[in-house]
Amino acid sequence: MTHIHLTQPLGTPPTQGLVASPNPEATHWLLTENTLPPGLTFSRASQATHLSATGLITTKAMNAARFESNPSTLAPRGLLLEGPRTNQIINSEDFTAASWTKTATVTGNAGLAPDGTTNADLLEDNSAVAVQTVQRSYPITSSALAYAGSVFLKAGTSSVASVRASFSGGTLTAPELVVNLATGAAQWRTGFAGTAFNVQALPNDWYRVNVVATDNATANTVASLEVRPAFAATYSPTLDVAATGNCLAWGAQMEGTGVDAVTFASSYISTGAAAATRAADSATLTELATLGFNPNAGTIVLEWEPMAVGAAVANGVLFSINDGTASNLIKLGYTAAGTALVAESVVAGTTTTAGLMAGTLALGQMKAALAWQSNSQALVMNGGSAVTNAASIPAAGVLNRLQVATQNPFIWLRSLTYYPRHLSVPQLQTLTNL
Repeated sequence: MTHIHLTQPLGTPPTQGLVASPNPEATHWLLTENTLPPGLTFSRASQATHLSATGLITTKAMNAARFESNPSTLAPRGLLLEGPRTNQIINSEDFTAASWTKTATVTGNAGLAPDGTTNADLLEDNSAVAVQTVQRSYPITSSALAYAGSVFLKAGTSSVASVRASFSGGTLTAPELVVNLATGAAQWRTGFAGTAFNVQALPNDWYRVNVVATDNATANTVASLEVRPAFAATYSPTLDVAATGNCLAWGAQMEGTGVDAVTFASSYISTGAAAATRAADSATLTELATLGFNPNAGTIVLEWEPMAVGAAVANGVLFSINDGTASNLIKLGYTAAGTALVAESVVAGTTTTAGLMAGTLALGQMKAALAWQSNSQALVMNGGSAVTNAASIPAAGVLNRLQVATQNPFIWLRSLTYYPRHLSVPQLQTLTNL
């Protein structure tokens, strides 16, 4: 993290190495260097995991920030900020446990796992006449909602495995993803397509296989996550019961109970004998003087990467400057559809902003800037056209804190820059060019 007071021209992004000034033009937080800015308090009421710069899945203690790395390059990705999620699969790292239904042969602690410990289990199908699997089930509420299942897999003598997320008790639906563990390629089994999938390559030839499956609202009462270590002898969407072989498995996870839609897998949540919940991340700056805060005008420029877009992150807030309530604030976040940015100003309980929305959210790097002063606001995303209005802002002395990533936007935050004035539209466009 770099915390810089700059004196460079406002139309250019802050850079490192400039001399501090007693009259700073900007305060820049670079959140890709594994350190929180001065004064920013981070909290989370549980432990949580992330992919560290070592290439390992690492567990952070309660209230410890997570700075994640890109799984392909291990380059810094930013401060990981997630909402709460629960892993319903118990004994997520122990497929030998009685809670797992097994026809495959399971050898515990047979290989090096993605967290660097020797607790990956070997799953083996040694039957040439039947499919052999491991499966874990749990009770759900019947719905037409999505669930996210995931598991870490590594090729053994078999390089073609499958992951199935099924719903039963009413009318069975069982999407199944076939994965080439030699290349990371994946496709739905013929006739068993699900909602979405993603295969994430990790160091040491591991893959995290993510499957999104949707219940069919036919009175199903059970959800299951199942791994088939030898789906076929060669990569194909057609099941080959004669295929045999083994693969390593670790870290099974299923998110969803039929109450809320879960359309993407969040960071891994380790479980033992009971389901486990990762609490929401929260970051707050209560000393606005740290920013050189101007109560009459300002601009914040953000760079971030969404974990997801759409309904799953609806109304997520990227930042909010407020008085500790919802009655006085200036904030930037996602629309109710989770597909665009929206800015809002609230004064004494009354929303004064009208339709200040910009851009179309997408996965990958994003940049946005919001500028404000009395009767003037401007919003720009990714260097595009500005949207403006004449909304009023809370009176001087009312706002007293900056909160980052509230209401569960699920993001990697790369940087935040504060300017103590309302920048011009051309400056906002320059600062948010990708």
